[in-house]
Amino acid sequence: WDLMNKLPPWMTSIEEGSPKGVALVYGQSLKPDGTASQLLIDRANKAKALLDEGKVDKVIVSGGDPAGVGHTEAYAFAMVLESVGIPSDKIIQESQATTTAENVWFSLRWLPKGTGQLYIVTSDFHMPRATYITKETLNYFYKMLEDAYRDDPQWKSSTKKYP
Repeated sequence: WDLMNKLPPWMTSIEEGSPKGVALVYGQSLKPDGTASQLLIDRANKAKALLDEGKVDKVIVSGGDPAGVGHTEAYAFAMVLESVGIPSDKIIQESQATTTAENVWFSLRWLPKGTGQLYIVTSDFHMPRATYITKETLNYFYKMLEDAYRDDPQWKSSTKKYP
């Protein structure tokens, strides 16, 4: 939960089988005036519900400023979450992503140590695409990790295979 967990994607501490959950909220374009759209607010409310239900300990809000409005989608998400009572220490802002694939890839470095469950938070129309891209990105990440650390004695998985 601290600075030591902000590692490059290939060094993220993911714990196989851990019940610790994190919500990854995919970016949503801001209005031309920089305010949050209803879709962004809906996604933020779903993330809040996951926190309130105890399913997640942290929320990663992802999204850069592809529209050039002067602040990031991640910042807008954080402001919405804080306005409904979510403490800022529960919110992790990933502010580089401009695509769905980047939402996943850039968020890997922000996963807290011991994360075992990842909840995808997006809109219904975006979920099939987001799920596919998330799965493909994580498969690539884990294959790269497995290839690099196959013989490392600290490797804890008995199967060395991941979803």
